[in-house]
Amino acid sequence: MKPFEYLEPTNIDEALSMLDRWKDDAKVIAGGTDLIPLMRDKLSAPKYLIDINHLSELEFIKDNGNAIRIGALSRLATVEKSNLVQEKAPVLADAASQVGSIQVRNVGTIGGSLVNASPAADVAPPLLVREAKVKSRTLQGEREIPLSEFFVGVKKTVLRNNELLTEIIVPKKPS
Repeated sequence: MKPFEYLEPTNIDEALSMLDRWKDDAKVIAGGTDLIPLMRDKLSAPKYLIDINHLSELEFIKDNGNAIRIGALSRLATVEKSNLVQEKAPVLADAASQVGSIQVRNVGTIGGSLVNASPAADVAPPLLVREAKVKSRTLQGEREIPLSEFFVGVKKTVLRNNELLTEIIVPKKPS
């Protein structure tokens, strides 16, 4: 692994400031299940590693009436075991249960799974079928992006280098 500076922001705005400052030289790490192997194999060499694991405001699963809102830092094991997800989006709970091993699900995040943009990602298909959206933020504001427009290629998304995925919005099925 090449040397890097490890940064641990205390809130979303601080993380966004870091991303805005270092753009392409920085990578965000949450679970690290995809990024650490890439760094180890020298396929990714960020100068700055921004650890967002302590940003608890990004870890939630809520029912807002019309949709299930899932924070980008929600662990895959949490999504898998969530009563709300099991009841209102069981195919997502099932998909989350198929990701890697229990160790990976306990560390890996739903946001990281989507940002990685792997064609083999287990949680993307059920979210696409449910016409989910993702919410992202920069220092300039936030936007909602239909997941169907989020992926633009293998390992490529529409996220800008100063943008942070914050939330996944899963519409509930019609009654």
